[in-house]
Amino acid sequence: INELADRSQAAQEGVGDQIAAARADLEHERNRLAALMSELTIAVVVCNTDGRILLYNLAAKELLNRDGAAPGLVGLGRSIFAILDRSLVAHALERIGSAETAGAAPNAQLSASTSEGRLLRIGMAPVRDRGGEPSGFVLILEDVTEATEASGRQDALLRSLTEDSRAAVANIRAAVESVLDYPQMGADERRRFMAIIRDEAEALSERVEGALRESAAYLGDPWLLSDMLGSDLLTAARRSLEREAGVAVEEGDATENL
Repeated sequence: INELADRSQAAQEGVGDQIAAARADLEHERNRLAALMSELTIAVVVCNTDGRILLYNLAAKELLNRDGAAPGLVGLGRSIFAILDRSLVAHALERIGSAETAGAAPNAQLSASTSEGRLLRIGMAPVRDRGGEPSGFVLILEDVTEATEASGRQDALLRSLTEDSRAAVANIRAAVESVLDYPQMGADERRRFMAIIRDEAEALSERVEGALRESAAYLGDPWLLSDMLGSDLLTAARRSLEREAGVAVEEGDATENL
């Protein structure tokens, strides 16, 4: 009996030592991962399947707490759904599951707006345990507010250039057709049409050069379309109109994902 008791006690101590060693290894890996994440300049948040934050880096905290947006909501054990809409995250996870079933890359791109009206582009990837079962997800967040505003200014510049160029080209074409259709016109009248062509061509060239100089500031990575809530789109549009046009905008309800 004593021998069996000794063996049982030794076995329990051995199991306890193994558990302690496993916990130590896990804590070591966790600390190493946290150290690596802290050095990243991109915002990274790791959550479990319930949306509880397991790890995050300083870049993520600064991004989500910027300008007083969602103060204090970024922390270990806190819910990511206090920052991001639950249905948007669930939809992204469904897309990841469908991609895995189809043999595609298991990741998703989505967009969301903050309470301050900033637009976030979010990359999501699943986290799985050793058995291959879902254990959480990783979020990579990027503030693309300035990029989208620059894209809007670039689109406006392109539209303006197109409209101005259309008028100049029409004037040049009319002048050229007049010269070609009436070869018997006098020298003075011909010089007048040629002056119109020269002036319009010079003005068009100046507009193109100006547009090229202005658009140089907007060159960069192309904007990638991604899923976002209709309410987030309306919020971003409302804040942009209020800021740019100085008008009051009433926001309606939106329940569909766009």
